[in-house]
Amino acid sequence: MKIKACVALFSVLIPLASHDTRAAPMGTTFTYQGRLTEVDAPANGLYDFSFVLHTNAVAAGSMVGAPVFTNAVAVSNGLVTVRLDFGAEVFAGEARWLEVGVRTNGAGQFVTLSPRQPLTPTPYALYAPSAGSAASAATAATATTATTAGTAGTAGSFTGSLEGDVTGRQSATVVAGIRTTQVSPSAPAADQFLRYDGSQWAPGAVALATDVTGTLADARLSANVALLNRNQTFTANQMFIGTNFFGNGSGIGQGRIIVNNGWGGVDTGPFTGFGLQYDNTFGEGALMSSFENGVAYLSFYTKPDRTNPVTKQMIISRYGDVAVDQANKNDGVLNNGTLAGAGLTFGTGSGEGIASKRTAGGNQYGLDFYTLFANRMSILNNGNVGIGTTAPGDKLEVAGAVRLDDNPVYLRAAGDRNHGLGFKDSVAGISFDGPFLWGYNGGALGTVGPDEVSLKWYYNGDVWISNHCSVASLRTRNASAGIGRDPAANALEVEGNASKTVAGGWLANSDARIKTDVHTVTNALDKLAQVRLVQFRYTDAYRAAHPSVGDREYLNVIAQEFQQVFPEAVQSGGEKLPNGDDVLQVDTYPLTIYSAAAIQALNQKVEAENSKLKQELGELRQLVDQLGARLNEVAK
Repeated sequence: MKIKACVALFSVLIPLASHDTRAAPMGTTFTYQGRLTEVDAPANGLYDFSFVLHTNAVAAGSMVGAPVFTNAVAVSNGLVTVRLDFGAEVFAGEARWLEVGVRTNGAGQFVTLSPRQPLTPTPYALYAPSAGSAASAATAATATTATTAGTAGTAGSFTGSLEGDVTGRQSATVVAGIRTTQVSPSAPAADQFLRYDGSQWAPGAVALATDVTGTLADARLSANVALLNRNQTFTANQMFIGTNFFGNGSGIGQGRIIVNNGWGGVDTGPFTGFGLQYDNTFGEGALMSSFENGVAYLSFYTKPDRTNPVTKQMIISRYGDVAVDQANKNDGVLNNGTLAGAGLTFGTGSGEGIASKRTAGGNQYGLDFYTLFANRMSILNNGNVGIGTTAPGDKLEVAGAVRLDDNPVYLRAAGDRNHGLGFKDSVAGISFDGPFLWGYNGGALGTVGPDEVSLKWYYNGDVWISNHCSVASLRTRNASAGIGRDPAANALEVEGNASKTVAGGWLANSDARIKTDVHTVTNALDKLAQVRLVQFRYTDAYRAAHPSVGDREYLNVIAQEFQQVFPEAVQSGGEKLPNGDDVLQVDTYPLTIYSAAAIQALNQKVEAENSKLKQELGELRQLVDQLGARLNEVAK
């Protein structure tokens, strides 16, 4: 900031109305005026000034008295007017120089103006406060040698003419100028003062923004003006614009605004920080503090009525945390119009909010969530969550139906999705559209108390059932099933015996309408004659592979022999011998049909033989009858 100043010094602002200058002491304040330029142009705006007295014009370390600071001085067209008061003790007759510093209002460091300004004699009148009592000088001419001005107070006349700013003879003097600046001949009006208008001294009103500096005595101010360090009452609406500071003046401690309607019951004891407090006729009130609970904290207080104390209810910490119900009043309800219903609510009258029971019993130190003033969800202080219940016994307890909207429930932690229950419409190409329970290596169904596994399944698709299985019908996925063994070649394979509750065979579809190329079995006896029926035992190796096979004699056929007679009735059973050959299976059902056909053939032979025998017998009977008749004739 490039600043330079043109300065002039005056002792006082001189009023134009005449009066007795001996009426009262003038005090130690004098007016300093000058011109301030910035970048070679008259300055305008608000500036801060510093003034320091020195005993010489240039040397350092020559300061006298304390510096004087004037802030926010209005400078117009370069004109600077301030009132300075260094006290009387610094003006003891020695020469003084004034060092001036300046800066834009509230911005940066002061810039020291150069050179220092010499103080002209006017301020030295401060050194002679009793000049009005000089008593011994007969004429003013004799007062020129007075050691002190106090001895020249009664000079009644002088001779000769005056020159300079004051001209004329005694009783006809004219003040034509002040420090060579012209004084306007215009007569002043009431309440006007002599002020510099930029070119001359002329009558004018005092401009408070530019002409008046320093401190005005409280007694001269209106009662409606806010005073420092003074208790005051303001009855009208007040507006504060800009930044306003309320405090004890030391930078720490209490600073508050209290709004009260005159009831007089404001309780100022609960806090000592900065804040706002209000109170009305019903004793309701609130306090807001930002100091009592720690630096930059906000505390909110309420007093519901005259009979209750002001109580801290909420805190906003310097980290943004919000803590409600600091008085621990909530008794497990929300927004019921009493301190027992303290909590965090939303909106007006609709009953949504969050409460935490602070008193003993129930869900103490937990969280309760409300809608329509009813508890919908509770979180206990042990972490259990209840929906529809206020006393959940597990981490999550729901009193009512739960809908997952096709979303699964995973049963393991740490992101493991290999075990769960959910809705599926297909798995591994199998469509089913329903609930699906899965595990990584399998799973099980059972009971607890007593602990039993009823059904177990494996990753390869096998299912194990611990006891009975009752089904209306059983259908396998790939048209084969095994009981006690894996089916290898047939739709149903059983390891061991199979039985029924009543006698009877396996039924098979045999409708004529589903058959073609039908012909009667013939030569059944010859066919059966080719089949060797055997009695045998199974080898130890086979019985070791099939524990259900007992060590006893069995009846059957030899597959290789049977294959020669009935080739379609012999096939591989899916099992292997140690050498890798297939173990052959036989279907002995052809024996049943051929046995029946053989019986039929034998029956036909028997019938034919019987018919022949009957004929022969008849013939024999006729011969016997004829022989008997002849014998009778002979006998006669």
